[in-house]
Amino acid sequence: MLPADQIVAAAHDLRFTLDQILREDLQCFGIVSLANCHDVIVHLHRDIDRLYALHQKLVHPAKHVAYAAFWIRKIKPVASAFYLSDIDDAKKGGRLVDEGREVADINERIALFYLWRLIETYVAERQIALPAGLSTEKYIKNISSVFQDFVADRSLGPALNNRFQAVLYDMRYRTFGPHHLVHIAAYLLREAANYGGN
Repeated sequence: MLPADQIVAAAHDLRFTLDQILREDLQCFGIVSLANCHDVIVHLHRDIDRLYALHQKLVHPAKHVAYAAFWIRKIKPVASAFYLSDIDDAKKGGRLVDEGREVADINERIALFYLWRLIETYVAERQIALPAGLSTEKYIKNISSVFQDFVADRSLGPALNNRFQAVLYDMRYRTFGPHHLVHIAAYLLREAANYGGN
């Protein structure tokens, strides 16, 4: 387990990163709880320590990423969030934002976006091996493209409009563990290795 001061620092970093994802990637304003970010870090490191003890060797970074996303989804550090466009519309109209416009599945969304961003960081820091013939920059670009395709997917999914919506639904309303998120991380890495013929 990390020392207490490192846990606090990691919780602050997580809150900053989640706030950045809210604003830049999700185009939302939300309240990110530092206390819940602290809990995410504590539970994440307990799980990672347990994985290292169990496997007695290195644990693939995809598992680190998946467990981080799992605990974000589970603990839900974003108390509430609204799209920036809804806030701007309310300001222009001189009224409060309609509470019915709250993004109810914001923690599931931010968990997936965090997973994507963390994978890119691990690749940039060479903690995930590059596929043969791909530069770091190209692999990161491909990961981003695969994730954006996943988010924008319009194929028919189980009872929903696309795979992304189906995953959000499952994360929110069904049993959804870290191993499910490992599969998503592995999917991004695998598809990015072959994206657009490299």
